[in-house]
Amino acid sequence: MHVIPQFDIEEENSTHCYADYEFVKELSSGAFGRVLIMNLKQTGEPFVMKRVPFKDPIKIQMAMQEVDMLLK
Repeated sequence: MHVIPQFDIEEENSTHCYADYEFVKELSSGAFGRVLIMNLKQTGEPFVMKRVPFKDPIKIQMAMQEVDMLLK
């Protein structure tokens, strides 16, 4: 499985949006969002996605920092 950053907002450099994925199951949820197993509709390839419901730019930045740490 791949870990991909994906938020409720679309980024200019994003190659896929949420609609490109099909929900499989929820792994966990908490104060900072939900972790989901999703399949890319085009290929069926599984991905792990964290949905973060923040609209506040500061909270989005904090979530992006978490993603950066996870990808290292």
